Formats: sequence, C-alpha cells, structure tokens
Amino acid sequence: MAADNAKIVFRVDASIKIGTGHVMRCLTLANALGEIGYECVFVCREHPGNLIAHITAQGFRVEPLPRPAVQPEAGDSPYAPWLGANWQTDAAQTRAAIGEATASWLIVDHYALDNRWEAALHGSCDHLMVIDDLADRPHACDLLLDQNLGREEADYAKLVDKTTALMIGPRYALLRPEFAALRPFSIERRSRPQLKTLLITMGGVDRHNITGQVLDALKRCDLPKDLKIQVVMGQHAPMLSEVKHQAQTMPWSTEVLVNVSNMAQMMAESDLAIGAAGSTSWERCCLGLPSITVILADNQVEAAQALMRLDAVCLLNSVEDLPACLGQKRAESEFLLRLSNNAASIIDGLGTGRILREITQISSHSNQSSGRLRPVKDSEIDLMLNWRNDPKVRANMYTHHVISHEEHLAWWRKTKNADTQKYFVYWDGNTPLGIVAFTDIQTENAASWAFYAAPIAPAGTGSKMEFLALDYVFNILKLCRLNCEVLGFNTPVINLHHKFGFTTVEIHKNAHMIDGEGFDIHKLQITREAWNEKRATMLERIEKR
Repeated sequence: MAADNAKIVFRVDASIKIGTGHVMRCLTLANALGEIGYECVFVCREHPGNLIAHITAQGFRVEPLPRPAVQPEAGDSPYAPWLGANWQTDAAQTRAAIGEATASWLIVDHYALDNRWEAALHGSCDHLMVIDDLADRPHACDLLLDQNLGREEADYAKLVDKTTALMIGPRYALLRPEFAALRPFSIERRSRPQLKTLLITMGGVDRHNITGQVLDALKRCDLPKDLKIQVVMGQHAPMLSEVKHQAQTMPWSTEVLVNVSNMAQMMAESDLAIGAAGSTSWERCCLGLPSITVILADNQVEAAQALMRLDAVCLLNSVEDLPACLGQKRAESEFLLRLSNNAASIIDGLGTGRILREITQISSHSNQSSGRLRPVKDSEIDLMLNWRNDPKVRANMYTHHVISHEEHLAWWRKTKNADTQKYFVYWDGNTPLGIVAFTDIQTENAASWAFYAAPIAPAGTGSKMEFLALDYVFNILKLCRLNCEVLGFNTPVINLHHKFGFTTVEIHKNAHMIDGEGFDIHKLQITREAWNEKRATMLERIEKR
C-alpha cells in the first residue's frame, strides 16, 4: 500500500516517430500502481502524434512539455531528436513539472535519456526507475526493467551501479491484467488449430504503412474464403484513411478498428496474427497466439530473433515473403500448434505484479539504509540451515536437535511454494544477516512470524529485521494483525517485541518441555493501528544506531 499522498511521475513520450508502445506500457504500470494508492502523473512533450488526450482519458494528470518551435540538432545518440529538446532543457522542464513536492518514484521510459538526465532529477524523487530495451547507455537508477527475451543481467553490468535492482526478461513484461486472465481460455482453444480469424497489428502509428503492404501481400495468398481479417490501428496512424479504403477491396471480410480497448479479447479469439515485433509480442506470447512477425525498428531486432530461435514466431525478412510463408504453412495445423505452445511457454502474463512488488518493497524500505528482505532462493537454503543449526539459534527454538541436510531439503520442498508461508533473507547491503519467516498468512486476516539472525550479525540487526517484517505485513500483505510466540526465558526478544508495540495476550505456563523441565510460552500480538502509532518512533531509533 502506498503512503498517503505518494506520487509517482512517468517521463515518457509518444509521437509519429516514437510510436505509442512506451506510453502504453507505462499506462499498464500506472493503472496497477493507482490500484494500491499511488497518485500517478505523466510528463509528456507535445509532439505530433502524442497520446496526452488518451492518458488524460485514462484518468491520469498530464504535465505537458512544450513542443519545440525548432527541431533540436541531433545529439550523441540516434534517439536524441526524439526528445524535442536537449537533455539539460528537458531535465529542467521535468523538475518544474514535478514541482516542490518530491515524487516517491520517477519512472523514465525514453531512449533519448541516460544517466546525466537521471542524475539531474535525483533531487526531485526518492527513487528512480528506468524502462529500457537497448542496453546501450549508462543509467543512474534504483531499479531497471528490460523485458526483452534474450537480454541478460550481464548486458547492464557496466551500465548501472551494483546496487541497482535489475528486472530482466519477459517474466517482467508489462501486460494488463486481462491478458493473464484470458490466457487459459486462449491456450485451450488452440488445441484444435484452425484459421478462421486473422489479426493484423503493426503498431499504433505505422508511419511506413506496413499494414497496407501486408494487405497487398495477402491478396496473393491462398486463404480460406470465410476468413475474417481484423486490422487494428491507432488514431494518429498517418495512412489510416488509405488502409480503410484498401480494406474494402480485400477478397475477405476485412474490418479496420481504431484505438481498441479489448485487445486481449481480440487476440484470444484470433487464430493467427501478423504483427510488429514490438511490445505486443509479449501480449501474443502470453495468449499463445501464433504469430507471423515483421521487424519495424532496429530496437526490435534482438527480441524478434530470440523468439525465432525458440520457434515461437515465424519471422519474415520482408512482407514480400508473406505469400510463401502462408502458402507453405496455412494448412499445417502442426505449424500453428507449435508456434502457440512455444510462445505460451515464454511468459505467464504476471510481470506487472512482479514489478509492483519490487517497487512497493523498495518504497517500504526506503528509510532503512541498505537493509531489505528478499525471498529465500534455493541457492540459499544451505546458508539458512547453517544459521538454524547454530547453538545460539537452536537454544531459542522449539526443536533443539541438529537438523540434517536431508530433513532440511524435505521441509523446504514442502514449504517454499506454500501460499500460507513466506521466508525471506535479511540483507544489509551485500551481506545476508538473518531469516524472517511468516506462517499462517491470512488466517483470520493475520499472520504469525519468527526470525533469527546470523551468528555474525551485529547488534541492532534484530530491530532492523523486525521493522521490515512489520512493514511487510501491514503495508504489503495488508493484514490486520501479526502474532508470534516466544519461549519465556528469551527475555531479550520479548522486550524487543514490546518496544515495537507488541502486547502479551497469553502466557502458557510450563507449556514447552526441554529435558524434562517446563518453560512458559508467551503469545504476543500487534495490530496495524498499533504499528502505525509506533512506526515513526522505531524508525528514529534505528536510524540513530
């Protein structure tokens, strides 16, 4: 959940040259952020073909930057003219658009901007995120997303700081929730391939009229007489009128649709797509839609070729190759089924949620120096076991035996995918220092928790872990209560919980036996309201350490 009045600013443009894809994926993220309480604002230049009216119609405020009277000269990047100003002017205008109130996040999706612009905006935001596809320039950001297939973290190793969190690959693709929702239906209907509906999408602008070339090429194809063709275009497409006229001359029923709002449904109900190799590739993959793909821009080459290598698309060298492709493949149901299965295996459509969790987690921990919680990875379970078997840790647990590796593995296999349990490693900078565990999640809108620090952890680690745990439960899981149990002799932890606002709700006398001796079990609880009252005080104490 966002803090009160938390603002996220998007710096992104659309134009006849840029296209619409950057704005559309930012809108997907903005809608998801808005649902959890963030105020999202867009800063966009008034280029010809901008989407400012569309963004406003989606319910977001737009701070427009003026269209330049004279086109600026090219800078040190082939994309510099896309900006409509030099980077220094754009940075100053963006700072003014943000205003005096610091943004919680500034999210930048623009090929013409790099670390110089980003560094100039650091004073206007708490955190900065970059959305990129190129890996061709340095960035000064907290979080970087590159959703393209074939991209690796190593591609950014020399372009970002080591502390930058990277989200790389199509598992993080920004898709609207309806794509994941329609995925089961779309994939199931392709188990019996057919070619009744053909969808053509060449981007919102298509300034070179590739759509018209595709329609011309289709006239030379032997296709079913009852085929239905649907063409999707944007309102700023310069050849829209020509394509509408051309559609009337097609030998098949051909409909031209503008600014559709049900693209996921259209894709799910289509049997084959001919489309640009842009961000809609991930939408088609999510739905398992067999696709013939055309590269329209240099930044699409790597992802398109990666999809081709996985046999997830049929990639055309030229639109002129379309008749040969369809002539050979149209009647082969195996062709459609193979493309569908391979495409669907690449992406599950849940990337927006993964990005949202990362943004929320970083925001929740923004005042915690470098401390943060990260889900336990399979590669870290041996580290977890070593800490758990340390004598000082075992002494405060219900079970005191040394846990074997086999026992630990069996427990982890059963636990790691359980919906009611979550385990995290606490990191201080680049050093793992403890484990935080949540169990019984959402039982009566509550959860239980426990933690233990690594033997090497410095004093104060427990307090930092507890602070992050409480923020996670109440700000991310959005629960009402957090419970825990502590053995009576573990007074340091009981006192720590009390400092954070826990109250003792029960004491079970002699309820736990150790070597024939009974020990009390203290049951403690904290509510969301109690944590909201204590949070500022505990944060101040932690920061003074």
